[in-house]
Amino acid sequence: MINLKQILAKAEELFLSYGIKSITMDDFATRMGMSKRTLYQYVSDKDELVCKTMKNHLEQERKAVLEISKRNDNAIDEIFEIGKHVLVHLRKMNPSTIYDLQKYHPDGWKIFVEHKNTFIYSCILNNIRKGIKQGLYRGDFNPDFIAKFYSARTELVVSQEVFPFQKYSVQEVYAEYLKYHVRAIASGKGLKYLEKQKLI
Repeated sequence: MINLKQILAKAEELFLSYGIKSITMDDFATRMGMSKRTLYQYVSDKDELVCKTMKNHLEQERKAVLEISKRNDNAIDEIFEIGKHVLVHLRKMNPSTIYDLQKYHPDGWKIFVEHKNTFIYSCILNNIRKGIKQGLYRGDFNPDFIAKFYSARTELVVSQEVFPFQKYSVQEVYAEYLKYHVRAIASGKGLKYLEKQKLI
């Protein structure tokens, strides 16, 4: 018996691989081996499927990131391990997925924006505070401002207007963005650590 968890896992796989617009509810039902009527017992339409898939994906991301934070005492190691985790997902993602979400499924996009403005912001703020305490980041800036700058700029990483997918890969942009962020706030001690670990 197929359950909602399996449906959302399959939806995430297909949306990441092919984009959202290209997968119709007929396609999805066929790939799940169920009738559309059965599918509609779980979700009322494609918008709801996208929103539930996004919520499920972000919940898994929250768990993974919190686990990474828990096992890393060093702030720089923590931020780069989170970055590696994010890059794994970006490598699987069709470039059109984010564009489709933003253009055709605004409710799903709002879920992402809320995640960015709350969870990503709080993770970066905690990482900055940890790094300052460890002497790896400078202490001459407002951590709240920098965390807000970071979370706000994550939309630029996936912006078609700023970084068109035909010219830039999302993975390349994100990797540079992360290095830019850490290098900008690193102390002398932090820069030495980055060079020693070959992180920049």
